[in-house]
Amino acid sequence: MIGLFIVLYIVTGLSDALDGYIARRLKQTSKRGAQLDSIADHIFNTSSIFWLIWLVPEILQEITTLAIIAVAAATYIIVKVGMTRKLQFIHLWPSKVATASLFILVLYFLVIGFNRYVLYIWTVILLVALVYELRLLRRRR
Repeated sequence: MIGLFIVLYIVTGLSDALDGYIARRLKQTSKRGAQLDSIADHIFNTSSIFWLIWLVPEILQEITTLAIIAVAAATYIIVKVGMTRKLQFIHLWPSKVATASLFILVLYFLVIGFNRYVLYIWTVILLVALVYELRLLRRRR
């Protein structure tokens, strides 16, 4: 069962990563498409965390780290929506790195097993990406 999930997760992650590139190559971009892509990104990232909790229950041993992730993500969303009045990724390189590393983290934990230090590294990557994007938004105002 885990094998099927891994295959489907890889297909979903790759399609999420390639959809914007393909749309730009085919000159099929739109403002609505960018908004839908951002919504899909939020859903994919959030669901990845829930899949981890469900499929890798050892991660619950790191409840403090998970709380930091949840508070940081919620704060980011609240501040960003407050500043921009919309929930849309800017797709900056730190956000791309955080999303790609989350994708790898899920696969790593499913294939190799849980490692708290790998989770800590990803948490730092996520926090840097969130702070970087919010600081950039603040400068643009």
